Amino acid sequence: MDNKISVETSLLSAIQLYVSRHTSISSIFISACIALFGCVFIYLGMDLEFSSGTLSMLLFTAGTIMLLLALYRFFWQSQVWEYKHTGSIIMEGSFYLKIDDLNGFQNLLESIKQIHIDTAIFRTSGNIRLDYLMARDSQFAAIQLFKYVPYTYEPCSEAYLFQGDAAVSIVQYLKHIKK
Repeated sequence: MDNKISVETSLLSAIQLYVSRHTSISSIFISACIALFGCVFIYLGMDLEFSSGTLSMLLFTAGTIMLLLALYRFFWQSQVWEYKHTGSIIMEGSFYLKIDDLNGFQNLLESIKQIHIDTAIFRTSGNIRLDYLMARDSQFAAIQLFKYVPYTYEPCSEAYLFQGDAAVSIVQYLKHIKK
């Protein structure tokens, strides 16, 4: 099953019916462990029994870096997107195309029955950006094309949502071109 959402709608707002966002307990646990080790390193760095100033500063610096990493993980990496129907984690990414490939790729998305691997050549930068979201179990995929307008990328296609067999073929295609 594939759905098209209007061009004005962004990819993230188009998937709200299919995807939920929740806090990852394992990510919070890892962040807490990193913060704990960071606090221990800071304590050891400030302990007066160490005679070496270099070792003390090294421990203090490592502890501070670990605390900052833990805070980053806690506030920005602890939320995950999950496909509601299967509970699979959603992965996201982007690819870039030349402007010449835009019409061909839009036609490919319109008739997604059979997807051919060599349809478009993806690059590390370009005038067209393909944003995608895909479930790890390959049961959900969402794609939207954006065109570069000075200083920003604006949507130039609908947000395409795929489930079932169409999603499996899209996810296989995206995994193939990620290599």
